[in-house]
Amino acid sequence: NSSTITQILPIFTDATVIQYGRMNRSDVFQRRGAYNSAFVNQWGLRNSARVTQLYGQFNNATITQLYAFNRAHTMQIGGFSNVANIHQNGIWNMASTFQRGGVDNEAFIMQNGQANRARTVQIGGDHNVSRTYQIGTRNYAFVEQIHESKGDVEVFQKGYRHFADVTQKFGSGDRATVKQFGTHQTAYISQLYGTKNKAKITQKDNGNLAIIDHIGGK
Repeated sequence: NSSTITQILPIFTDATVIQYGRMNRSDVFQRRGAYNSAFVNQWGLRNSARVTQLYGQFNNATITQLYAFNRAHTMQIGGFSNVANIHQNGIWNMASTFQRGGVDNEAFIMQNGQANRARTVQIGGDHNVSRTYQIGTRNYAFVEQIHESKGDVEVFQKGYRHFADVTQKFGSGDRATVKQFGTHQTAYISQLYGTKNKAKITQKDNGNLAIIDHIGGK
C-alpha cells in the first residue's frame, strides 16, 4: 500500500495515516501552515514513513512504528515552535530528523529494542531542542547541530552496548548531555569552534567509555 497527503497553506488541519501490514509507504507534506498535526501509525515489516513541514509554525509531526525494519524521517525547514516525534519499538529500525533555520523547534526520538539507529541534524536555528531516548541493546544515537544558538541536546540510553555521538559546530551557548545506564556503553561529545558551550556525560555501571572534545572557540 502507498499513501500521500499534501497540504498547502493549511491552518488547524490534521493529516492522519494508519497502515497495517508490510511493504507500506506513507508521505505527508505540509507547507506554510500553522497549528497543523501530522500523524502516521504503521505496524508490520519494512514500513517507510516521511513527514515534511516547510515554513510553518506550531506544527506537530508524529510517527509511530512497531516491529522490525521500519524507517521514519521527519523534515522541518524554517518556521518556529514545531515539534517532531518518532516512536519505534522493535529491531533494526532507523529514525532520522532534520531541522533547518527554525526557532524553538523540538525533535524527539524514542526507540525501544535492539540494533536501532537514530539520527538528528539541526542547522542554523535558535533555541532548538533534540531529545533521543533508547532502551535495549546495541542501539546507536547520532546528533549534529551546526551554527546553532543555545541549542540543547540530550541523549538517554539504558541497556547494553549503546553508542552515542554528539557533535556541535560553530554554535554559541549550546549544551550537550549524554546519560547512559548499563554496561559497555560508549559516549562521544565534540564541540567545535563554538563559544560558551557546555558538555556533560553521565555513565553508570562498568566497562564504559566517555570522551569530550572541545576544539577552538572559547
